[in-house]
Amino acid sequence: MLTEQQIYGIYVPVVTPFNAAGEVDLDSYQRYVKNIINNSIQGLVVNGTTGESPTVTVNEMQLLVNTSRELLQSTSIPLVVGTGTNDTASTVARTEIAANLGADCALVVVPYYSRPSQEGIAKQ
Repeated sequence: MLTEQQIYGIYVPVVTPFNAAGEVDLDSYQRYVKNIINNSIQGLVVNGTTGESPTVTVNEMQLLVNTSRELLQSTSIPLVVGTGTNDTASTVARTEIAANLGADCALVVVPYYSRPSQEGIAKQ
């Protein structure tokens, strides 16, 4: 995992393209990410809120992470994966999956519709 000191510069949140059938358009995604990688970024954010994270299935998230990891293989660019949902158990499961797939960092939102205190948000 990345430390706070290692997170600096431009981290680009990517969108998830879908085709007319409602499936992830992997060819477009690969072209898009390759273009981003070639433009002096310091990090890539997959499945953040710009990537339709509330509606992307676990299988689609795995496809996006695996594809991104493969495209980043010959670089030192870190991969951040959005894993937060409105369900704590789902968030934990998605975070574990992302870690097992090689994510360098997880982006976790406070569960939507919940209003925890700052103490409730803090990592214990």
